[in-house]
Amino acid sequence: MDFKFFQKPKSQGNMILMFNMDDALINVIRWRQYFNIDMINGSDTELSMVNVPIVNCWLRILNWSRQETALTGGDMIEINYRIIELNNQGRDFTFRMNERDFLRRTDITGI
Repeated sequence: MDFKFFQKPKSQGNMILMFNMDDALINVIRWRQYFNIDMINGSDTELSMVNVPIVNCWLRILNWSRQETALTGGDMIEINYRIIELNNQGRDFTFRMNERDFLRRTDITGI
């Protein structure tokens, strides 16, 4: 028998308050590119400033790396970032995406 309540819930990715934080990271990167702000400089970006409907929550990019891979058909981008909520400890996440897809999603010419 295959009962739903016996199964582990499927991961929803990097979710906070019903919003995907990987999408919020892309919004932050596009916003910082548009305003020519350094990506990794210790400053936090308030999520409500980048059209993420969460108040009193900030995103900090901790580090950024590019991994060369032959198996996936392209290089991978890995970004470690922290979500900081008011009166809560920060939560760390890791974002991984194919470099070509990442560049397409962060292209600010579509703004």
